Amino acid sequence: MTTMERMRAILDSVAWLYQTHTWRGQVVKEGVRGTERRYLLRLDDIEGKAVLDLGCSTGAESLWAMEKGASLVCGVDRDSESLRVLGELAAFVGYSARVRHSIQDLNRPIPEFLKQQWETVFCFSLVHHLGYRRVWNEVESAKVVYVEMPAEARCSDEWFEEGGWMVERLGDVPSNREDQTSRRPLWRLSR
Repeated sequence: MTTMERMRAILDSVAWLYQTHTWRGQVVKEGVRGTERRYLLRLDDIEGKAVLDLGCSTGAESLWAMEKGASLVCGVDRDSESLRVLGELAAFVGYSARVRHSIQDLNRPIPEFLKQQWETVFCFSLVHHLGYRRVWNEVESAKVVYVEMPAEARCSDEWFEEGGWMVERLGDVPSNREDQTSRRPLWRLSR
């Protein structure tokens, strides 16, 4: 069995795949969401950095960050099945020593162990599930945060500036709606 076939078999164990997974630039398995946001992320925010992926699902962006040179990644989600898949994929491709995962309900305050050591935070398609809580402000060590908002959110730079962040809107990415016509804004926050 090839690497792609084995990865696909691991992903096939999930009833519904939200994220599109890739390996070495090739699509392993298509999910509801594509990979368009990756083209807007700055690699120097990932290379050599400790990355915290809040609401990671099956870890497509976590594993991609490892491929792009992250020193350490922690995927956080409340779904144990999704985190099982992330763990299996990370072990299979040899990243298990540098990819952690943690079951957390992010509707609650972030636990202490997640507040430290993370330089870059991914917060994709999560904030609306948290009642628009600025969860990234709880990660005290974060230097850069990428936030993808839902298409219907009407956020401005000022909304993100709480916590002393410099704000940059990077662009828009397709939403997960069937028609793909609505777009989700992607922001980069930095200290």
